[in-house]
Amino acid sequence: MNKRPQNNSPNVPQEREAFWAALHRRLQQVEQMLGDPRGLSPEEKQRILKARAAELSRPRTGETSTAGEPLREVVVFRLGEERYAVETRHVREVLPLREITPVPCTPAFVAGIINVRGEIFSVIDLKIFFHLPAQALTDSARVLIVHNDQMAVGVLADGVEGVQPVRDRELQPPPATLSGIQQEFLTGVTGERLILLNMERILNDPGLIVQESVAI
Repeated sequence: MNKRPQNNSPNVPQEREAFWAALHRRLQQVEQMLGDPRGLSPEEKQRILKARAAELSRPRTGETSTAGEPLREVVVFRLGEERYAVETRHVREVLPLREITPVPCTPAFVAGIINVRGEIFSVIDLKIFFHLPAQALTDSARVLIVHNDQMAVGVLADGVEGVQPVRDRELQPPPATLSGIQQEFLTGVTGERLILLNMERILNDPGLIVQESVAI
């Protein structure tokens, strides 16, 4: 009697289960970073959901695509009419705009401080720090809690679009027409004019440090 050929094909049900389990973990991670979705407009929720769906199908920062291309996972946000991004490894969470308490005798770019579950953060207005045109905040405004090994601060954003991958090959040197921002604070710009900030450089800039002696 002839023997059936051995089936060396992968176990499809197990692979699918592992795939969806991985997607579920990634979704939880992104939701935790984006913070409480309450207060988001329907349009913002839709943008974030689409960005999450696209992000979940791609490797995270430091991983590579199927073609071996380095990828960066970034949070995309707006300052005025321009789109900016910061790598997710620097973003602790994204919060709806809450009451900001002004602090006297601080630089103009310090909007004030906020209390996040008992932890106090200075809030930085990047439009002032980068010498960009001023624009009034709206209900779409958000606060990104960004950090490195030394410090964590809040950053004002006029809106947050979500999380997406950026391939290193997409990044080009910042154009000369991109005025106001010091080149050292920029990692590059994509063809869609998404400006990737070098948050490590920004957080390490001496001009960003608020004097600890200032009373809160």
